[in-house]
Amino acid sequence: MVESWKANLLRFVMMYGIMAIAFVMERIFPIQLSTGRWESEQDPIWNFELGAFVWALVIMGLLSASFIMERMKTKTNRIAMLMIPATMFEKFFSRWLVFTFGFLIVFLIAFKLADWTRVTVYMISYPELKGIIASTPLSHLVGKGQFWTVFDDCNYFMLGVSALFLCTVPVCFG
Repeated sequence: MVESWKANLLRFVMMYGIMAIAFVMERIFPIQLSTGRWESEQDPIWNFELGAFVWALVIMGLLSASFIMERMKTKTNRIAMLMIPATMFEKFFSRWLVFTFGFLIVFLIAFKLADWTRVTVYMISYPELKGIIASTPLSHLVGKGQFWTVFDDCNYFMLGVSALFLCTVPVCFG
């Protein structure tokens, strides 16, 4: 995992860049076409960002899981992997932990950085909307209330996260 730090850094920058471009471009055109007034108290992009959070988590999570066996591509790397003094299960499990749980931490950092980038760009571009433009709270992913949520119940959210982890095992072998 340490040997490919440049590739992992490039993957992080790619995740951040894709999300930042999508978040900034999502509301530029509607803001320019509208009068700049909204009736709600929340930023109108929150619905898009929370949906994008779930879809990007699934797509990028499965992509990250496919990199578990990346070191098995060449004969030299396969021999180096076999020479590590650990059982095959320990080698696989350690890589699985990094590319699933480690991915979640890196994905959350990239998501929040992309969201803060959107907030900064919008604050500079539209200073009259400072009361509306805000960072997306991830607490709106789950819950029942007066605002839109992706999941109505925490059980559905945990079921989705569990399904993501279960899907990473076949993806890394296939």
